[in-house]
Amino acid sequence: MIEENRQSQEQDLAGAIRDLLAHLRGPKVAPEEELWTTKEIGEYLKLSPVTVEQRVTIRPDFPEPLQPCGTVKSMKRWFAADVKKWARQNSSKLPKGRSRK
Repeated sequence: MIEENRQSQEQDLAGAIRDLLAHLRGPKVAPEEELWTTKEIGEYLKLSPVTVEQRVTIRPDFPEPLQPCGTVKSMKRWFAADVKKWARQNSSKLPKGRSRK
């Protein structure tokens, strides 16, 4: 009985590993097609999402957002490639993050 239980656990683990590998091998979004929210932009720029919303995305030279649902209330997203290009061109004009104590 112990042997059967062990084999069942090994089969469950093997199945979980196969599922994980299938997921990891699944379709990927090309980096230039990846969409970022203010959270991802903040992680990239080392700024808080609030700072990104209030001081970065409102700039007239910042890339235009994509609103997937087309409504004003839908979360805005930006193409990562556009944000990276903009950041390289405007690195001296970016707000400085707060120093962490």
